[in-house]
Amino acid sequence: MVSYYQNKGAEYATEQLQGYKNTQLMEVWGEPDSCLSGMWGDIWETNNTYHIIVYYDSNGVIENVKVMNKE
Repeated sequence: MVSYYQNKGAEYATEQLQGYKNTQLMEVWGEPDSCLSGMWGDIWETNNTYHIIVYYDSNGVIENVKVMNKE
């Protein structure tokens, strides 16, 4: 997902996951490393360099994806 984000942009990365349920993502990626406070979303840490933040709607359907450098 990080390479999608870096090479094709945030919109493309979001399109790849949009519409899936958070439970489906957890089956593939495992449990998130943390969750957002006050919002529906989870955070996965990758290769000690990036955070992948996945935002959901109230039904757990993925709406948006952001990748952020930890620094």
